[in-house]
Amino acid sequence: MSVVRDARALGARIEVADFGVWSGAALLAEYDARSRTIRINRRSLQALCVKNRRRFLVRAIAHELYHHLEALGAVECASTRRERERKAERFAQATLP
Repeated sequence: MSVVRDARALGARIEVADFGVWSGAALLAEYDARSRTIRINRRSLQALCVKNRRRFLVRAIAHELYHHLEALGAVECASTRRERERKAERFAQATLP
């Protein structure tokens, strides 16, 4: 997975963690700028069949990598959360074959 190599080369850590229960909405992944860590929700990952896990991981890591790039100042940070999420999703989609 080159997105994993890219994230690590840019100083991001990647972890799989249990996010617990979130009032009906599944939080798939998150980026913690303070620790420069991309966390993938273990529950979301385990809910997928094996053949869909790789695609989920690539997409989730790429999405959060965009937020890491924002934190590094490598890409311009949009003014609203909604626009930041849209840009991160477009970035993630571009990584998928």
